[in-house]
Amino acid sequence: MDVTLFDIRNIQNAVPGLKFAMADVQTSTQEYIEAFDSVSSLHAIEHFGLGRYGDPLSTEGHINGLINISMCVKKGGYLYLSFPVGKDEIHFNAQRVLKPDWPLGILTGFLVEEVVLIPWRGEPVKIKDFSEVDENKLGQAILYRFKRFT
Repeated sequence: MDVTLFDIRNIQNAVPGLKFAMADVQTSTQEYIEAFDSVSSLHAIEHFGLGRYGDPLSTEGHINGLINISMCVKKGGYLYLSFPVGKDEIHFNAQRVLKPDWPLGILTGFLVEEVVLIPWRGEPVKIKDFSEVDENKLGQAILYRFKRFT
């Protein structure tokens, strides 16, 4: 299967089956709207807008990036999203930590099909209620599977 990779940084090496699109997804993915059956953003969104990878500083970088990435998913397609969870905070020169339910208010047109809490130690756990997530615990992540319905 061919894969398209978005990155704000240039890739030097060609990889068979990999199409590279140098892009700042905080600003636009216009030519890829509803282009993919499946889109994954696995531990990237928490870095958007912090300037660590050459992207512009933006307090809304992670929000704009999520909106733009989600627009690339076809109706009936899937969005896989993971990020560190806990209390909302920024770790200097590293990442954002976001509340586990953070994307729910942003991703209109998507249904949550599955949510998995991934602790630093121990086994991943499927969760049905965000009260199961201890936001004071450091070193955990969440993985969502969303399905686009509009």
